[in-house]
This record gives sequence, structure tokens and C-alpha cells, in this order.
Amino acid sequence: MTLIIAMLERLGVFAILFILLLRYKGFQRLISGSASRREKIVLCFLFGFAGIAATYGGLPFHGAIANLRGVAVALAGILGGPIVGLFAGGIAGGHRFLMDADGFTALSCGLATVAQGFLAGLLYLKFRRRNFDAPVAAFICGFNELLKMVFILALAKPFDAALMLVQNLAIPSMLVNGLGAGVFVQLLGAELREKEYNKAEQAKKTLDIAFGTLPYLRNGLNRDSAKTTARIIQNMTSIDGVSVANTKDILAFEGTPGQEKYVVEAFPEIMKKVVASGQKVIINKPTDWGRDDLLPQFNSGVIVPLLIQNEVVGSFGLFRRQKGGMTALDFRLAKGLSQLFSTQLELAEVEKHRNLASTAEIKALQAQINPHFFFNALNTITSFTKSDPDGAAALLIRLSHFIRRNIDFANQEVKLQEELEHCRAYIDIEKARFSDRINAVFEVDKDSLDCRIPSFILQPLVENGIRHGILPRESGGTVGVDIKKRETRLFVKVYDNGVGICSTKIDELCMAHSAKPDKSGFGIALKNVYERLRSLYGTESDLRIDSTPGQGTVVSFEIPVESG
Repeated sequence: MTLIIAMLERLGVFAILFILLLRYKGFQRLISGSASRREKIVLCFLFGFAGIAATYGGLPFHGAIANLRGVAVALAGILGGPIVGLFAGGIAGGHRFLMDADGFTALSCGLATVAQGFLAGLLYLKFRRRNFDAPVAAFICGFNELLKMVFILALAKPFDAALMLVQNLAIPSMLVNGLGAGVFVQLLGAELREKEYNKAEQAKKTLDIAFGTLPYLRNGLNRDSAKTTARIIQNMTSIDGVSVANTKDILAFEGTPGQEKYVVEAFPEIMKKVVASGQKVIINKPTDWGRDDLLPQFNSGVIVPLLIQNEVVGSFGLFRRQKGGMTALDFRLAKGLSQLFSTQLELAEVEKHRNLASTAEIKALQAQINPHFFFNALNTITSFTKSDPDGAAALLIRLSHFIRRNIDFANQEVKLQEELEHCRAYIDIEKARFSDRINAVFEVDKDSLDCRIPSFILQPLVENGIRHGILPRESGGTVGVDIKKRETRLFVKVYDNGVGICSTKIDELCMAHSAKPDKSGFGIALKNVYERLRSLYGTESDLRIDSTPGQGTVVSFEIPVESG
């Protein structure tokens, strides 16, 4: 019992050091389970030296050392895998042998330490039931200590002394080392789960603000929409002050009464930097405002640009009273809101440009941001914020890319590679929403990627195949894009294995001027693509539709491209 208590005291010291290390982001990244090769090398040395420290902190016991070295090398294997465990064990085990090469248990303990690190990695990969499985880690480390006892019995001489040592040391060593591994894995799991929870909460807060401000910012950036936006951010966060501005003036301010005049007077200097760089400006102290004669009570903050088509049209700022009071979560909130607000403002621009498009076909294609699709996508991303924060962030980026491409009026022709990326962004969003009901296949000649094709010519066909071909089937299906280049012709095929189209409906769809979409919207995309191809290339590039009800549909066309 005395030995167990003494080892537990040392375990407590190591636990305190481990908790302190968890405060450092670099250490969190090393042990998060996604370490790079370079970081795994660092893990080897980190836990190898931890094993050496455990040896020096051990208790002399009948010619051996009762220690926690097994915890360090086991953690190396658990967190970095068998190879990391092997090298960490080699460092700690090699030191154990060299520090007392003629010792009674030097060889057996040195070899056992190497085996412990490697075996911990193998066993944890096989038996863990979830990330950071503390009971499994405790069992593996306890088993490793039993393995060390076997090494001592097999290699230490004389055998009688080895047997006596094992009888007295086995149970304390197995209990304390097993407990140590379990505690450390539990601490690590709790720390990283808290970090993921904070990220999820921040993502949810960002989306809640986006939902609240969407109806107002879609009317453009003006004093009314700015005032409502600033109030919503102020009410939903703990931020002390919020400003919303165009490129010249502050349109709205919410925060400490009496402070608005200071922010308004100091703002022009800050806004010059934002407009010139298109990047955020961080305030860490009062003098960062650029006005020595003004010392507003907001001693820290961040001002981020609002962009339309990569042009700065305004900004919003988040401020706190304390010097250096802005947290990493505040900066992430500012970045996320900047992207979403910019997208909402671009949607407002869409409303203006829709009435300026030269033809009905182009207007219909460029205004295809279906409100239901947009809100469904946001709902899907919201559901991901707790279960998969990184996935939610990735989907936000894909949604932003999709919307930006839909509202880009600059070019009527784009490279095929850009059009395919637009299709992939749409598919990624729909796959997140409908999971395994949607599969996608792309078969594209590499030498065709630089060919220029009409913009918005592929995505409507892919969307049509998903919405009206695959999704009506309970089991879902596959949509495919097959593109081949033959000399000066580009052959495009979009297919699905969905419900198919009856021959009567196909005939109606191919009669461009008489085709009428049904209530579900079926036929809009095909009609627009059909008419655009005819107007650009004549009848030789007519849209061809081949379909078998219950089996799927193939939509194809060919267009001329430059050779090379």
C-alpha cells in the first residue's frame, strides 16, 4: 500500500504538468489525432523524454525502479500510433538500459519499454470504441505492465530475486500505470471535446445572426438595414460595441451610450486602411484608432470589410472595453459574419441585376438561387455545427462559392474547370443534406478543362438530374458528368439513374417555345439550356434527351471549341 501511495503522488505531479501542457495550442494540435509526419516525430521525442523523466522520478525498489514510464510510452502509442509508440519506447527504454547497464532489471525493463509503446498503439487501434477511450487506455497500460513483469521473469537473474520483485511490484505497477493512462486520456478527451463544443457554439451563433439579418441585408446596405444588423449582433453576443458602415460613414452603432461620437470621429482613419487593403484591421490599444486626440473607451476591436464582387462596399466592427479584450472566438465570429454578410449583400445586388439582364434565358439561369435551396442549405449547415464543426465550415465555404458563381454577371463564357467546380459545390451541399442518397461521378478529359463554354450550362442539368431524377427515388441514385474533347468539338453528357422521363414529356421539353414547366419546376433548366445552345450554336448543338422511365435519363450536347 505504501508503494501504491508513493506512485500515486508522482502520478499527481505528472497529471498537473499534463494539464498545464493542454493549455498550449501547439500541444493540443500534436495530440489531436491528426498530427503531421513532422509533428509525430515531435511526439516521439516528447513522450520519450517524458518516459526518461518518469524513470528519474521513480522509486528504488529491490534493485529495480517502480515508475510511471509505461504511461508515457503507452500514451505515445495511443495518440500517435504503433510507430510513434515504438520510437518513444526506444528513447525511454534505451535510456533505462544505459543509465544502469549492469543493473538487475536494466535489460528486461529497457526491452519491455520498447514493446509497451508499440503494443499500446496496436491494441488501442483494435479495441478503442470511440476517440479518447479512457477505459481501453487504462486496460492497455495495465496489460503492458503485466508484460513488463513477464520480461523481468524471463530475463532478470537470479530468477528467485526476479520472482520476489514481480510478486511485490506487479499489482501496484499495473494499477497505478493503468489508472494514469486512463486519467490522461480522459483529460485529453475532455479538453478537445470542450474545444469542439466552443467551435460548434460559435458556428451556431454565427448562423443565428445570419438568419436574423438576412431579411434586412437583402434590401442592401442602408441606415435601416445597418441599424437592425448592429442591434441583432449586440443582442446575440457579449460584444460591448458594434458598428456598421459604408465606405465613408458609420450607418449604425450599438453599444455603450456616449461612445458613438468617439467611434464616429475616429472611424475615417480606420476605414481608409480597410478600403485600401480589403483586409480586417485589429485594434489592441486606444492609439490604434489613429487619433491621438481621441481616446474612446473601446480599447480593443476588429473592423472587417464587406465585399461585393471583391470590392469593399462597407464594414462592420466589433469592440470591447478592455485592452486586448478580443478573443479568438471574437475574431472567428467577425470573419464568419463578414463572409455571410457579404454574401447577403451580393444577393441584394442580384435583385437589382435581375432586371438588367438582356434576355429572359440569362435572367432565369443567373437568378437560380432558389430561396428554398438557400435556407435548406443553411439548415443543413446548422445541423452540422455540433456534430461536425469542421464539416459545417467547409459547407459554408462551398455555399459561398456556389452563390458567388450564380451571381457573377461578368462573363458569359468560362473555362470548363470553373463550371465543373460550380457543379461540385452544388453537389457537396446537396450530399450533406441528403447523405448517401446522392452519388456523383465525373469523367472529364484533362485536355478539355481549359476549353471555354457558356456559363451556367452544366449546373442546371446536374441540378435537374438530382431534383427530378434521383431524389424522387427512395433509395436515391447517381448523377454523372461525362465530357470528352475530340479535335474542335466538346461532347458533354449529364446522366442519372433516376425515375426517368416519359416520351411525351421529352417531346414537350424539346419544343422550346411551347414547353411549360410543371408545378415542381421541372423543365425550367432544360428549357433554358436548350434555348441558349440554339441561340449560340444553332441546331447542330441541340440538346438531346434520352430517357427510360424507371431507369434514368441522359442529357447530351456538343459544342465547338478551339483546338489545341
